[in-house]
Amino acid sequence: MIRKLQNSAVFQETHNKLIHQAFQEGFIDATIIAMDATHIEARDRHPEKESQSTDNTDELLTELPKKKRGRKSKAERDQWLKEQAELEANRPLFEKKVEEQLQHSFSELNKQIPLSPEWGIKKNSEGKNVFWYGFKGHLLVDSKSQYILTALLSSGNINDGKMGDSLA
Repeated sequence: MIRKLQNSAVFQETHNKLIHQAFQEGFIDATIIAMDATHIEARDRHPEKESQSTDNTDELLTELPKKKRGRKSKAERDQWLKEQAELEANRPLFEKKVEEQLQHSFSELNKQIPLSPEWGIKKNSEGKNVFWYGFKGHLLVDSKSQYILTALLSSGNINDGKMGDSLA
């Protein structure tokens, strides 16, 4: 349903008309804009944590390979670097570094925004972590008039900074 609403142009067209009219009437000057995100809890139930049984701990300990202590040899390090580069290349766009997103257009970025509910975490004003299962609403707001210039929805685990390019 979220994907259908996002693909529907009705909300976006209405919002664009409102913003255009506000610009024409002088309510928005957009000299100072602010970007922030807020959490949106999902109505879905969060997935249950997988419980590890304590009766298999002896079996698990014997199955794990022994790690060699100390620095890796040059061949092992080169192999590890190749594996890391391959893992980085196969990651989805919003799990890569922000620099990777700069070469893509808004429509490409918008199609690849993850929209499945995930666990999110933010620090509140007291410095304590707040956890939720759901989504994040990313907003670009005119600081003077408080008009929402752009809004995007993503999974709850997406970093606010990674959505900055899409918002702008």
